[in-house]
Amino acid sequence: MLVKSCRRCGRTIPYPLAYCEECRPAIEEQKEINQKLREQRYNKKRSTKADPKYRAFYRSQDWITLARVYLQDHEYHCEDCKAMAAEVHHVVPIQTADGWLRRLDYDNLRALCIRCHNKAHDRFTVQ
Repeated sequence: MLVKSCRRCGRTIPYPLAYCEECRPAIEEQKEINQKLREQRYNKKRSTKADPKYRAFYRSQDWITLARVYLQDHEYHCEDCKAMAAEVHHVVPIQTADGWLRRLDYDNLRALCIRCHNKAHDRFTVQ
């Protein structure tokens, strides 16, 4: 039988396990606490940044389908740098009146990689 050490206390345990029977409840409890903290941080960040109107739009089946079709039509290539595109960008932002009217307009979209999309929105830039 293969054995190894418990990740928490170092006791000898059977191979496929990561923790001994004494440590497992504490680890599970800590995982639940960490998950709740992550959810709280995520919900706080999301609730303060995005308007529910825009969040609902980006979760709509119409947008999801259009974005997938657009990426497929452009063979998942970034229109700026030709890298692998992962996101669809609105040329005219949907936060404007005209942009909201053109939110599902195929001609108002660009396939971008994450790096180019962040650059287009001036996000995560090091100064």
